[in-house]
Amino acid sequence: SAPSTPFRPTTESPSATATVRLDYPTDTPLAPDFLVVYSRITEGRVELFGRSGEGEDIRLTTDELTREPLAYAPKSHEIVYVALVGDAGQTLKAINLKTLAVRELLATPVPVVYSPVVSPDGEEIAYEFEDPITDQHRRNTRIITLIDGTIRETIDNAFSLSWSAIGHGLAFMDSWPQESESRRHIRVRG
Repeated sequence: SAPSTPFRPTTESPSATATVRLDYPTDTPLAPDFLVVYSRITEGRVELFGRSGEGEDIRLTTDELTREPLAYAPKSHEIVYVALVGDAGQTLKAINLKTLAVRELLATPVPVVYSPVVSPDGEEIAYEFEDPITDQHRRNTRIITLIDGTIRETIDNAFSLSWSAIGHGLAFMDSWPQESESRRHIRVRG
């Protein structure tokens, strides 16, 4: 979907629940020049904030987030986060730190989204989700493109994700329905 209109930030004080320290070249102007982006609980809601170079804490979006970790895509200057979608479930969104435009990455919400991780090359995102069709309590992994959310692959029963350093492989753990939950297998895709 098309990027939304940027939210007008507000200044608040910090109490972080998840933090991403930004590492980008100094010749890359961001608006404003954020040193760190973090989520924090404000009056029972998890919200996304940025800390400017002047020490100002700025709320970046009106979305309500989950407590899942934030993922940073330095190539596109985006923070990927899990947002609540009313009674529909959860979705992945990305906010561009240059323009503050927010965009949806999933075509439809799912019951629960876990642990988004951006590949080192910045082209893909892997995330865990509960499968609404077969079993809401079984975690699967989906790999999508960061540019438009196109699904590249879905891996059944996969969790605990980690990209290889060069971004071509994804390590994960999987469990087989016929085996005890105490047995886990580590597999590599790519």
